[in-house]
Amino acid sequence: MLFSSFEFIFCFLPLVLIGSVLVARLGDKAIKLYLGAASLVFYAWWSTTFVWLLVFSIAANYALLTLALHRPAGSRWRHRVMIAGIVFNLGILSWFKYAGFLAFNLSLVSGAHFDLGAIILPLGISFFTFQKVALLVDVNRGHVEDIAFPDFLLFVTFFPQLIAGPIVLYPEVAWQFRQPGRLGVRTAGMQVGLTLFAIGLAKKVFLADNLERFATPLFNAATTGKLLSAGDAWIGALAYTLQLYFDFSGYSDMAIGLAAMFGIALPVNFLSPYKSRSIIEFWRRWHVTLSHFLRVYLYFPLGGNRSGPVRRQMNLMIVMFLGGLWHGAAWTFVAWGVLHGFYLVVNHMWRTLVAAMGWRLPGVLRLPATAASWAVTFVAVVAAWVLFRADGFPAAWSILSAMFAPSSLAALPGWAAQTSPIPRVGDAGNWLAGGLAVALLLPNSRELLGRAFPLVEAGADAALAAPGRRLAWRPSPAWAAWAALCLVLGILGLSQPQVFIYFQF
Repeated sequence: MLFSSFEFIFCFLPLVLIGSVLVARLGDKAIKLYLGAASLVFYAWWSTTFVWLLVFSIAANYALLTLALHRPAGSRWRHRVMIAGIVFNLGILSWFKYAGFLAFNLSLVSGAHFDLGAIILPLGISFFTFQKVALLVDVNRGHVEDIAFPDFLLFVTFFPQLIAGPIVLYPEVAWQFRQPGRLGVRTAGMQVGLTLFAIGLAKKVFLADNLERFATPLFNAATTGKLLSAGDAWIGALAYTLQLYFDFSGYSDMAIGLAAMFGIALPVNFLSPYKSRSIIEFWRRWHVTLSHFLRVYLYFPLGGNRSGPVRRQMNLMIVMFLGGLWHGAAWTFVAWGVLHGFYLVVNHMWRTLVAAMGWRLPGVLRLPATAASWAVTFVAVVAAWVLFRADGFPAAWSILSAMFAPSSLAALPGWAAQTSPIPRVGDAGNWLAGGLAVALLLPNSRELLGRAFPLVEAGADAALAAPGRRLAWRPSPAWAAWAALCLVLGILGLSQPQVFIYFQF
């Protein structure tokens, strides 16, 4: 069931809200169990088969957590239970997500035939697996000392974030679950939640799905081997760059807004990433909860930057390699992760060199330097997204060579839009300009609503995550009209709802 669908907006959500109002009278435990059960129904709407896998995983993980919590923090027993739990969870993830990929590559290398058949990837498995692994690690570290089953059930299944995040850590929501009377439908939470949901729905349906019209034909043409021009390549790559952002940030806004309707604050996940002036800054703004997870549960345990610059660069490459692999079982995702790892290594080396040399720009050059930093970062991100989206390396190379090859760029002034594989390519300029304006000039959701409903910052840079003052939300007729407009724009586009991009991960 999609957030951007008639059945969710006009059936499932209203029924769950009404039920929450009624069940809340029975107490906090009752509403946790109710929301957990409703979330399982939400998941079963997609697959009644895989909902049993989710239930089995919840039961097994809670049993492991109970075993661990019966022994002292730091004990060998807790550590062994954690290892067993991680192997169990990653084993399930690896089978469904990577077994086919591994079999295919073994067949190529060995010449033998390994056929595992069609393995369907359970929806959201990458996200809720990471959450359960993080909780096992937190219990082993002594950061979590008790967990009631209703709390654990709601933590794993809560439908706003079950399918595609944000990736939630248990300490971020545990205090909310334990606060008497917090869970439930309240006026303030509904106001903020509906506004966020409406903004996210408009991002997805009005912006992302319209930009998809210019991105998909370009990547399909590259897959079939069609010769591409620089104009085609740049339009398609930029369209996908904006489509992906509005699709995923729109989902995150809707998820955070839905949670707010029930009194729960979820972590902020996007902080205007395309405003970044370096790749380091980009990863502090893009998919914040994934960056936080990789930093806390992988980069730091590997040693972080504590063992010198060479070890830090190796750790960055390892983390980004695994981050790419997490996104999908394909070498193009791995290449995307490795490329971003390389970007980060270069960025850190450049900062070290600048600090060592004591370089300072004169005031008159700071604005041009800032603009150049933004342009280099943005182009690097766009180029990497081509790898992320392409069906294979030949398709990616076809697009990238058209974007950057001198011969292709030399022909750009004479580019004839009439020969483009992109339908209605003449409209693309307006959509790209409008999308860039929204991404670069308008405040993000955290800046708009952070003062009205404090969101969990999930390790985000405090300077980036600070609530803004410009256009800050407040209960008013003007903001109600704006939210209504976003909701109408979103609902008008629901006749052909499209799946969120991150559902495939």
